[in-house]
Amino acid sequence: MRRRQILAFGGSALLGTAGCLGDARSDDQPTSTVGSLEITVSSVQRGIVTYTTPDSISVVDTDRRHVLFGVNAADCDEPPEPDAFTLQFDGREFDATTEKRGHQLYRFPGSFYTAESESGHLLFDLPLTGTAADAALVWDSGEWPLPESIRRRLEVAPEFSVSFDDEPTNGSCTLTATNEGDRPQRFLAAVNQEGGTSAYRPIGVRTAVLEGGASREYDIVAPPGGTGGQTATPGGRRIVAWAGGRGSCSR
Repeated sequence: MRRRQILAFGGSALLGTAGCLGDARSDDQPTSTVGSLEITVSSVQRGIVTYTTPDSISVVDTDRRHVLFGVNAADCDEPPEPDAFTLQFDGREFDATTEKRGHQLYRFPGSFYTAESESGHLLFDLPLTGTAADAALVWDSGEWPLPESIRRRLEVAPEFSVSFDDEPTNGSCTLTATNEGDRPQRFLAAVNQEGGTSAYRPIGVRTAVLEGGASREYDIVAPPGGTGGQTATPGGRRIVAWAGGRGSCSR
């Protein structure tokens, strides 16, 4: 077994045309009601997953922090417009990038907020670190200071060490991510398959929020193939990319 250790402190942003925020369900999701507006922090993460070519994905914008809010304005007499919201952070105000980036999100399972729909998500694009003491979601008729648990995460850049077992067992190779910081942060990786039944195609995203010092293993399994789709696709190579590193294994 060969293992490579990669310390993922950073990585320049890549360009892409579609993206993914990952699975927000494992995130810390504080919720509050301000007036008649219900707000939830759905995800806080470094980078997004995009199509870097028409048939492959990667983690991009790793020099930025992305914050996804859930908004429910069903009880408001006049739901605010999306452009009424700003995110206050590091002494500045940031507009939502939902209109510019929202339609690009790779396999995003939700919908994006409009006054007409009265519910949905707002996406904000922030610097990777900054002073978060004043961090708050602000709109024309209210303000919600972000909870301390979220502000602490925004103040420091995520630091993950990654070990990649690139000799597969039973068609599966293993990626282990460890949060080297002292605060919960989200790990995010994009997986592609090269060869097998197709020249190149995305497999999906591996992501979770890890507590400081915690580790998580991910089995990088070849996509199903064969009769009934129950067996792994023969041949080919799995390629995994995360902020600051990449690895691969063949079968």
